[in-house]
Amino acid sequence: MNAADEALQKATAELEALPSDSPLVITTALKMHQANATYLTSTVAMLSYDMVEAQRDLKSLRERLAALEAKSGSSARLARGG
Repeated sequence: MNAADEALQKATAELEALPSDSPLVITTALKMHQANATYLTSTVAMLSYDMVEAQRDLKSLRERLAALEAKSGSSARLARGG
């Protein structure tokens, strides 16, 4: 265990020893919830960006497929079961 893990364990133990209505416990809990909310917000933003990228890729693939089908006629449609 490294020094950071030990310090975190010590701080956690000290917080857990305090009464639940202690201002320090309440403040720490609020900060943890704010950090979680920030993390979730950034995760949703990244997923939204990934979704937009995937939609662009799908559109591009559909356009390429349509171009291939137009170029090769009905053989491409028959090959993929259409």
